[in-house]
Amino acid sequence: EETELRTRQVENLRTLLGPEFLEALQDPATCDIFLNPDGMMYHTRFGYPKTFLKRYPLKTADAIVRNIASLLGRSLSDTTTSLDGEFPIDGSRIVLYFRPQTSGSGFTLRRKPVKIFTLDDYVAAGTLPPAQKELLCSLIAKRRNILVAGGTGSGKTTLLNLLSGYIPETERIVTVEDAVDLIKTVFADAAVYDGEMPGKSPAECGNYVNLDVSLAREQCKFYAELIADWNVEKLAYPER
Repeated sequence: EETELRTRQVENLRTLLGPEFLEALQDPATCDIFLNPDGMMYHTRFGYPKTFLKRYPLKTADAIVRNIASLLGRSLSDTTTSLDGEFPIDGSRIVLYFRPQTSGSGFTLRRKPVKIFTLDDYVAAGTLPPAQKELLCSLIAKRRNILVAGGTGSGKTTLLNLLSGYIPETERIVTVEDAVDLIKTVFADAAVYDGEMPGKSPAECGNYVNLDVSLAREQCKFYAELIADWNVEKLAYPER
């Protein structure tokens, strides 16, 4: 019954969003789709500026956001004005926002990548000097920590996906994500998932460990020991 209910909810969501959205979602060149609080929806395609997609009545926009939140197993209110997770239709990352954080309901959807670049692609495009490519490959081979930081849309996930491709297949991999963005997660031995997983059966959740980021330090130490058993060299927790 739960599966049938979820199927009906997803179909209702498709109807609310309409064909313009669904077509943009299926477009391989689409990277972002966002619904503004005024009901205006835009999308961006690789190499092009944002373009107008559709305008929704405010009540419809509100229904869309609430429907998505419900499918994520969450609800929005005056005290819970934003949440993120995996878009129910295709698993892309989505962030929802709601009043009073904004003047109306809206969301930002980052479509899953369809192509994984390589370091050679970066070098060929002039984005990365050859010496830095060799350095990164060396760091990965030595299992060194690499911190990737940057603003929204700067390419952090793209670079992480790229770097993960150089991890030998013989290595055991653990990913920690609040929404599955990394392609390598498909091949991970375990994924530490920060958040709920509505709509997934226990069997489907068998490769995940739920991690509440608000856990006390003692509980975090437990997870550190647990993950250490999966051959992760070091997992450090900053002072709270």
